[in-house]
Amino acid sequence: MATATDLRAARKGGLSASRGRPRRSSARAAFRAAASAILVASLVLPPQAAAVVPESSPETDPDYALVFPCDSVLRIDIVIEPSTWRAMMEDMTALYGEFGGKLPVPGHASSGAPPPPPLPPVPNPAWAEAEVRFGDEVWEHVGVRFKGGSSLAFSWSAGILKLPWKLDFDRFEDEWPETRDRRFHGFGQLTLSSGFMDPSLLRERITADIFREAGVPAPRTAFCRVYVDCGEGPAYFGLYTLVEVVEDTVVGTQLPAGGSVYEPDGLAATFAEGSFDRKSFDLESAGSRNDWSPVLRLYEALHSGERRIHPPLWRAGLEQALDVDRFLTWLAVDVVVQNWDSYGRSPHNYYLCADPVTGRLTWVPWDNNMALGDDTGLFPVLTPDL
Repeated sequence: MATATDLRAARKGGLSASRGRPRRSSARAAFRAAASAILVASLVLPPQAAAVVPESSPETDPDYALVFPCDSVLRIDIVIEPSTWRAMMEDMTALYGEFGGKLPVPGHASSGAPPPPPLPPVPNPAWAEAEVRFGDEVWEHVGVRFKGGSSLAFSWSAGILKLPWKLDFDRFEDEWPETRDRRFHGFGQLTLSSGFMDPSLLRERITADIFREAGVPAPRTAFCRVYVDCGEGPAYFGLYTLVEVVEDTVVGTQLPAGGSVYEPDGLAATFAEGSFDRKSFDLESAGSRNDWSPVLRLYEALHSGERRIHPPLWRAGLEQALDVDRFLTWLAVDVVVQNWDSYGRSPHNYYLCADPVTGRLTWVPWDNNMALGDDTGLFPVLTPDL
């Protein structure tokens, strides 16, 4: 699994070993640790004969050392039937138009390009059934689909097949009962970030590490070489960042389990007064409440008339609805790392996780591929000279 080639050779790269975590106070150390994990070449090993994985359950603890190592690059193979692959391509064409047909991707060809314009809401691509191989293990009947907003739309339209993915290991449990509540070494879902608009392929990893070091809950990540076989043998799709799914295991390891998890996106996600709309707060995990009452309570607390009449009372109400200390810590770190594709500039790329008992919300950052850049987040401030 720990295999790679030189990333600098046409971005076909992978890994090597850099042991040790980024130092809490050193961006330079964080960069060098992650960079060395990618740029140093190592032996490319052929895939081993695969064996079907035994059953697992939600009680299986997430194996972070195996799935999210800090000193090696994984390999994941996705095997899809040719007819299924064709259906996936047809679905993408229906959603985004012809592959490579329009909209060049900002920042891929040269610096100075404008940031991507806002995109109209588009339904998620359809789920498809695939086989996932990891070392000598085979996970059959896995749900896979392409994911993302601008990263998906602009890559597809520019003719870039290195698209982001989402994997769900019990998505087809109704059709295949033996996969019910199945876990991939303790993980029910995983995402593969393509590094859209990040030539360094480091931003997602480093930024998440910095958030967690500061005490802000954030997904674990790992570098992963992805191969896709849609009938003609394994084809190398590129070096991806494997990212933990918030509602799957971030909740339960970094935050209390059992509460609702919301993914905000849209006008209401600005929290402007009078803007609340359920459609802007996708309920990713219902928890015990299965409603939007924690979000509504935050709206009410934020816009309470006590803000001007009695500020201490207003602050107390706000702190009951939102973990304000963690939010302010997130805000400070977000500014320091210049994470421009986040709340404040765009009303998305964060989650709200409700405590299962109190309903108080915790802010969790997501999708950091445009951090550590200039004032658009598009172009390198992250360089070997950092």
